[in-house]
Amino acid sequence: MNLNGIQRSALLLMSINIDEAAKTLEFFSDKEISQLIQAMISFDLTVYYDTSEIIKNFYQYLNQSKLSSFDITNNISQLVKKSLGDKKSSIVLQECLLKKSIQKKIIFLETLDVHEIFLLVKNEHKQIITVLLTYFSKSVSAKLLLLFDIIEQSNFLLDIENFIPLTTHGLLEFNQILAYLLKKYKNSLKTKKNTRRITEILKLFNKKNIKNILLQIKSVDITLANEINCILFTWNDMCNISNDDIKFIIQNIDLEILYKGLKAIDESITNRFYKNFSKKEHNYFYNKNLDNKIFSFLEISLAKRKVLNIIKGFIKTGKIFINKR
Repeated sequence: MNLNGIQRSALLLMSINIDEAAKTLEFFSDKEISQLIQAMISFDLTVYYDTSEIIKNFYQYLNQSKLSSFDITNNISQLVKKSLGDKKSSIVLQECLLKKSIQKKIIFLETLDVHEIFLLVKNEHKQIITVLLTYFSKSVSAKLLLLFDIIEQSNFLLDIENFIPLTTHGLLEFNQILAYLLKKYKNSLKTKKNTRRITEILKLFNKKNIKNILLQIKSVDITLANEINCILFTWNDMCNISNDDIKFIIQNIDLEILYKGLKAIDESITNRFYKNFSKKEHNYFYNKNLDNKIFSFLEISLAKRKVLNIIKGFIKTGKIFINKR
């Protein structure tokens, strides 16, 4: 992990006693103090979620060393009070803890599959989605944006461009919204368990009955029907996906991964993809010289699995459909 100046300063302050740290903070502005306190509060998240051994070892050293009695949980409050006084320290500390709470929830959401995030947020107000896209990492935001249609993508990008940082009141509301999304996700886990049970039962029926039952479910609950179709989907079902949906898959997937994955599936399915490649995509393969590259069995197998999971994700979120079974 590459530490910035504020994080390095925060670590230094954590390595000395509270009185010395408070005296040092007298030379900083209120804004700088707030940033330093925020960095200190966030370090315990870093310990759990960052792979850097340096941070973990230093954190352990601070807790074990006889030279330092700095305790993140108990001592930050004292440090802020000594630096800013009771009233101002209470405001700064509450805001820092609020930001930490938001950060923790965002970190958890980013561990989910992007299709799961999409299902959680797709029906939320566009302002909420804009804030989420702003707080997510660039990678997660980009993947999430791809699951919206082109008009929505454009609107969200414009909203992000004009985004104004949240006030304390806005942060409180955002934290509540994140808590609601996490509760919604936990409830969806229970639903997912029931959906898998339904799917296992359906597998005992013949194909004609499955098709009729799914049509009935779809008329009542399209989300559940998509979930079941996602679980049931195999490569053999590619013959029941339209050319337009195949083009959608091609346009929203890493082409090199797709190319590797297609090497391990039936030729009739591979040909359907090749026929739907645009001139631009054919040129991509030519320029990359992929036809002359040799891929290992492991590379091809992993790519095949990844492509299948991506297609399942599109089915689950209703981006592509199985026309018949």
